[in-house]
Amino acid sequence: MSIDKSVKEEKGGVISITGKDNEEMYLYSILPEAIIKEKGLLNVAVVGQFSDTKKDKKDNIVVNAFQANPDFVNFFHEFLANVARYSKPLLAQLPQQKEGSWLYLIDQRVKDVNAAIEPKDIIGGFMVEKGKLGEYAGNPSHELLTEDGIFHIGVELKNELINLIQSKYQPN
Repeated sequence: MSIDKSVKEEKGGVISITGKDNEEMYLYSILPEAIIKEKGLLNVAVVGQFSDTKKDKKDNIVVNAFQANPDFVNFFHEFLANVARYSKPLLAQLPQQKEGSWLYLIDQRVKDVNAAIEPKDIIGGFMVEKGKLGEYAGNPSHELLTEDGIFHIGVELKNELINLIQSKYQPN
């Protein structure tokens, strides 16, 4: 699978907010921090929350638990079902697929796609129907954050996801 290097990747990251009880909460947002500072934080932009966090000597977050945001997960899979089916890298794999088989969307943080893929790294899949991508099913075992980092769907799809989330902001 090739990646268009000319497309600049938008980066999200860990943000700190003050919760209802004045406690510091750490969230992972897919939106770049500049957008959040300018427009605020949308719920569907929050990939998940770090709970039971500590900081190391360098003031970095040490994550013991990550809880995915169900609103983001649902939005993410709806996006993939409607947009990823037109992704050039995914469509390029279609001719090698048999009718009735599944074409899986593998998390690109996986270093060796020829090795056995763990369920936590399978984002979802499309049923191959009449030579086209049919029904999409998200994988409930996919982990948005692992020891290898946050999920990665490719720069172009990620930027499309970010643009779609940004479109949810109400105009001023």
